[in-house]
Amino acid sequence: MNNKISHFLSKFNLLAGLCVVMLAIPLTAGAQQTSSSVRGSVSTPDGQPTAGATVTVTDTRTSATRTTTTSEDGTFNVRGLAIGGPFTITVTSSAYKQALVTDVYTNLSEVAIFNITLEEGAIEEIIVTASAVFAGTSIAIGPNATFGLTQLQSLPAINRNITDVIRVDSRIYVDESRGDRNGIQCVGKSNRFNSLTVDGVRVQDSFGLNANGYPTERMPFSYDAINQVSVELAPFDVEYGGFSACNINAVTKSGRNTFFGSAFYDYTSDSLRGDKLEGERVQSGSFDENRYGISFGGPIIQDKLFFFFAYEKLEGANLFDRGPIGSGAVNEVLVS
Repeated sequence: MNNKISHFLSKFNLLAGLCVVMLAIPLTAGAQQTSSSVRGSVSTPDGQPTAGATVTVTDTRTSATRTTTTSEDGTFNVRGLAIGGPFTITVTSSAYKQALVTDVYTNLSEVAIFNITLEEGAIEEIIVTASAVFAGTSIAIGPNATFGLTQLQSLPAINRNITDVIRVDSRIYVDESRGDRNGIQCVGKSNRFNSLTVDGVRVQDSFGLNANGYPTERMPFSYDAINQVSVELAPFDVEYGGFSACNINAVTKSGRNTFFGSAFYDYTSDSLRGDKLEGERVQSGSFDENRYGISFGGPIIQDKLFFFFAYEKLEGANLFDRGPIGSGAVNEVLVS
């Protein structure tokens, strides 16, 4: 009887140990930053920390709120916020005026830091403090570059690819020698050592077949669906793994309390392409290429449930512009 009990307990301990390992693995291997944070301190007019003050962070796009209280040293930290904004920060204390910070914007892998000083007076009075107290610090340990919605919409993205935007950082080089299969080289390292995540899910070329690092020939998601992109150059953090060059982390858009959307269409053909290269006539095949898409988002239930979708399609053909010397092809190569 004792042997049976001992055998049962040993199996139970082994099963419990495996469960702990299975629960622990996703936390370390799959963790990626998909949100932002706001932290700071609240002090009295004479510079003393304010403990027990209520801090409420409100996303004005969806009316979602996060509430916390300041610690003994007057500090607060609100995590898991959606990227972008604007947000408002409201600080309420029983002995001082209510403080309100407006037009707060957050970035992926960054922390918005606010040091707020309360003023004497009744609770009903509201003071709007300037957003100049904002400062950004990195969540990921190591150099990084963040590209927000403004940059994604304003920078020329001719190829409708995130490579069009992140290339403005001097530490990132985009190899254009392969057409649509452009490779991203971070601080001189091969694109084979990069990692691509979308909303924290790894989406990359597992077999090493494409120079662009995507599992598909072109970017596998719509450009209009992206809210922010962060390029983390070899972050020294246990949350990251599976690469040694850079982690390209894209976060997609979500719905809000107002309807919004976009549509686009572009066209090109061989008639719009030059037939000479440095004065020499070159040959290129005939082709037509159409690219179009639409995105739309908004509320399903005000302040509670939202939707967003994006669709993009390319109708075209790949051109094989390589040929032997004397063929007149754009890229002539020596054939042995």
